[in-house]
Amino acid sequence: MRGSIMKPLTLLAWLSLQPVWAQSPARLLPPEQGVRLADTPIHIQLNDAPDGTLSAELDEIDVTELMQRTSDRITLRPPKALTPGTHTLRLTVETVEGELLELGQWNFKVRQSAVFDTLEGSWQGSATLSRTLSASPRTGIPDWSGEGALSVRGKAARGQWRAEGSADISYASAAPGGDQAELPRYLLTFQRKPLSLTAGHQAMLNQSLISDGLTHRGVRVDLNTPGGLPLSARLFTSRPDSISRFGNTLGVDDDRNRVFGGSVRTAPIAGHPTLQVEAGAYEGRITDPNTRWEQDGSGWQVALSDQLLDKRLTLRGELAGSRWDADGRGTLARPLDDRAFRLNASYGIRKSAWQWLLQADYGRVGPWFVSLLNPTGEVDQQGGRLALAFAHGNWQGALSWQSLEDNVDNDPALLTTQVEDQRAQLGYRFTRPWGHVLDSLDLTLWRQNRNPKRIPTGYSGTPADDLTQGLSLQAGLKVHGVTGQLVWEHSWLDDRRLNINDADTDSWQLALQRRWRLPRGRTFTLAPSWQRGETRYTRANLTVRSETAAVDLTTGGWLGDRLQLALSPAWSREQDPLYGVDTSGHSLSGSLDLRLRENGRLPLSVGLAGDWQRLHDRLTDTTTESWQLSATLRLQWD
Repeated sequence: MRGSIMKPLTLLAWLSLQPVWAQSPARLLPPEQGVRLADTPIHIQLNDAPDGTLSAELDEIDVTELMQRTSDRITLRPPKALTPGTHTLRLTVETVEGELLELGQWNFKVRQSAVFDTLEGSWQGSATLSRTLSASPRTGIPDWSGEGALSVRGKAARGQWRAEGSADISYASAAPGGDQAELPRYLLTFQRKPLSLTAGHQAMLNQSLISDGLTHRGVRVDLNTPGGLPLSARLFTSRPDSISRFGNTLGVDDDRNRVFGGSVRTAPIAGHPTLQVEAGAYEGRITDPNTRWEQDGSGWQVALSDQLLDKRLTLRGELAGSRWDADGRGTLARPLDDRAFRLNASYGIRKSAWQWLLQADYGRVGPWFVSLLNPTGEVDQQGGRLALAFAHGNWQGALSWQSLEDNVDNDPALLTTQVEDQRAQLGYRFTRPWGHVLDSLDLTLWRQNRNPKRIPTGYSGTPADDLTQGLSLQAGLKVHGVTGQLVWEHSWLDDRRLNINDADTDSWQLALQRRWRLPRGRTFTLAPSWQRGETRYTRANLTVRSETAAVDLTTGGWLGDRLQLALSPAWSREQDPLYGVDTSGHSLSGSLDLRLRENGRLPLSVGLAGDWQRLHDRLTDTTTESWQLSATLRLQWD
């Protein structure tokens, strides 16, 4: 009995006395500073490893010659700084008996900063100075002009904290009104889940009737909580119009032109995450920058969306409202109160080689509904759209119908017009060019009918009452390295009120491109194009014609890829007896760009650009000629 108990105790005591190297002959030591950076030496502790020749691989690259070994330690200094991220180190030994043993393999992470887990940044900039000469004085355009641009990006992370930022800055000396420095876009985000703070140009509300997903400058706070009942909440304050000036840093400094609000989105049914409920609202003041016309008020929206039938069917409904005092001073007898709604449905089918997509939309916007997209209201429209698209092998096509009617509020003093649009498209993509020329073929038929449903008494205008029909045929071309397209379009206009406007139109367009690759990395590109249009007014017995032809020639890779040259000669002819026009002309434009300094230092380039035009008026037998030449010095850096 005593013997059976003492055996396992003796075995455990013997195992506890064995050295660590019996199971791990080598061990990767942690960095001395607690953080492994790009240039931190790698130390490996040897625990009486077998005799033999040691070898090391870092990311599958042999780095044995970089090892420095003492009796119990190996130090490895990479030849260049390691990139941030995860790296793999493998240490092996070939024993004196010729056996190859692996002493250890470790994955370790390299950080870019001792403070941050992630620290990245980049910037690019350019400065341009131009001098322009012309054959005739150009009012308001300076001979000297300068431009500059700077783009900055960066992000940092530590633990659960994360920050990202970006900004674009521009300067133009020849801008309308004089010198102008702008901040057209910037965005700063600070996040610690589940909260985030964002400042700059952003979409304050989701795509909706009251915001339409517009980008505004302002401040936004988001809360996102995943789980059984996911919740996404947002609070914001922003400028309702688009601004790019430095003075409006956050976009919320002007109380006469500022809105604030919020939204919330959730999936209220556990186990059914595709059912989404959204609600949003905003309030504030909008001021027209030109007329200084002010509006005080608010807007709200609720939306419900779902995906059914294995996500083949998508449904969404939106209802929105607004209430505004149109002059912002409370002088109206009553605020302007109105509603808008929108319904969307789409159903997709994929069966065998066929793919089908059916979409339907219907909506209404009242005459006094005000949104951030349309702060003046007065839309007053309702209508719907039905579309069917399909694809099968190389075939693809679509059918669509749309109807839109205004004055849905039935104001007897306003004109009521209905516009219907039908369109059919059919296309084929050849696996190999048919006839060694034709790469694709697309046919489009359309029909648009504009009809005044009600003309108010005393209406003095000329309401649109016409029918337009047409077809177009587009062919993609590919032969012997030449690519391009040929388009023919024919349309008929039947004006039911002014018969003189009855017309039919034919137009042709041809565009080709051929690129040659020459020795030493040089390239030459030739791109000719031709357009011709003719409109015949049958009852007036008039014909309007226009025709243009041009050739674009560009070269690259010359002088060690330092020289870029482009030329574009063109010819045009226009005949319009209705307005007494009969002209023909020639033009030539070109540019030359020479890089004086290669990459690695600040790239410096000089450019020349010129335009020449000669126009002849056949009716007066007069000729005018003009030319313009500009020289540009450009400096870029990153």
